[in-house]
Amino acid sequence: MLAKIMKLQEAAPFRPFVMVTSSGKAHEVPTPDNLTITRILRRIDIEYSDGSWAEIIPLHVAAVEGSPSAA
Repeated sequence: MLAKIMKLQEAAPFRPFVMVTSSGKAHEVPTPDNLTITRILRRIDIEYSDGSWAEIIPLHVAAVEGSPSAA
């Protein structure tokens, strides 16, 4: 799943997407700049424009979907 997320982050043109975790929570990735993938620490960080952020362990990513706001 991590490789898929990295490909989505590097895609040109970038298309916003949503990561759904094993808890069912959806995390939107609006731009590639909002997403940081730390392979050594095995962590995905998403930063939002309001200053909030989400820290996700890749093992808990259950699905990756297209973002409704991208439509």
